Amino acid sequence: MSAKDIRKLIPLYLEGELEGAEKEEVRRAIAADPELKRYAQQLQASWDMLDEVEVIEPPANYVSNFWTRLAAETPWYQKLFDALGLSGYNSRRAAAFGCACVILLVGVLAVRPFFSPAPVGLESLVALDDEDLEMLEHIELVENLDLIEEIEFLEEMELIDELDVLEMSRAT
Repeated sequence: MSAKDIRKLIPLYLEGELEGAEKEEVRRAIAADPELKRYAQQLQASWDMLDEVEVIEPPANYVSNFWTRLAAETPWYQKLFDALGLSGYNSRRAAAFGCACVILLVGVLAVRPFFSPAPVGLESLVALDDEDLEMLEHIELVENLDLIEEIEFLEEMELIDELDVLEMSRAT
């Protein structure tokens, strides 16, 4: 048996509820393992302390008195209604009113996007000139401009384009 299994059986061993081979195995494990022995001693000391505690017997009608007092108490929501001056409301009306408020709130939040004005960004697009619109179309290139400028291949392509332009201008 593992130490974990023995640890679970120690309370039964201390109460004298184990018999035969199981009892002997737990006894040997406690004697052999200092941690199990310390656990058994702590558990036994706890039980010994509980034996010293004076037992207080509750009155015979304790349970019935408890339920009677509990039934006489005013629920928290009724106290809230009384404090707000809404003592005429009962819990069913309050629950229905709460549900109606939640449904109204969800409805307003669901419909709100359909009635909100257009985002400010779209209005500013109208005022852009052609150069800005072209830059917007190629925003990925603009975002990575630093990387693109570092590529030597593109610089060579620009030189070839410039030579082509020069040759075309000489030809005409």
